[in-house]
Amino acid sequence: MSNYDVAYPPVQSPQPKKVKKLGAALLGGLAGMTAYYIPVTKNNFVDEAFKVHRRYVTNDINGLKQAAGELSQSTPNLSNESKLLLNRLGVSDDIDDVFQKSKDLEFEITDSSSVKNIKNSFANGFDTFKKNASTMDNVASEAMSNIKWRNFKWGMGIGAALTLALSCIFQKDN
Repeated sequence: MSNYDVAYPPVQSPQPKKVKKLGAALLGGLAGMTAYYIPVTKNNFVDEAFKVHRRYVTNDINGLKQAAGELSQSTPNLSNESKLLLNRLGVSDDIDDVFQKSKDLEFEITDSSSVKNIKNSFANGFDTFKKNASTMDNVASEAMSNIKWRNFKWGMGIGAALTLALSCIFQKDN
């Protein structure tokens, strides 16, 4: 026997029952993925849109804190990222203006009347967004996408689990 003669173990194919279970689970998962197309309700949209909005505002607040830290140094030298953020938010590179804008943004996502106004704004725009996706802003678009993908994942998981359970039940009878 030479060095090139290698005895490979025979390739074992999966058990037919396991293949059927796996196939059933995949089929159920595929069927469950249609949950992506479940209509989005106004309440779900408003809640998800506010979560996205809060995340954006929190990121802006963190960026403002970083800019304030850069401005408070003995030789204030703003990074390009901080300059862009200040420019986008319409804030001068004065540390007092940065702190005030940070307070205003914090108030926007914590004050109950402000939160209510933002949620009402999302609720009022919901019908328009549903009819024409091109009217959505970044927040509405991301909220709608998050809801649809969450439905997709849940539908796939539930469909796969149910089909797998049913296939196991029916195989016990055989």
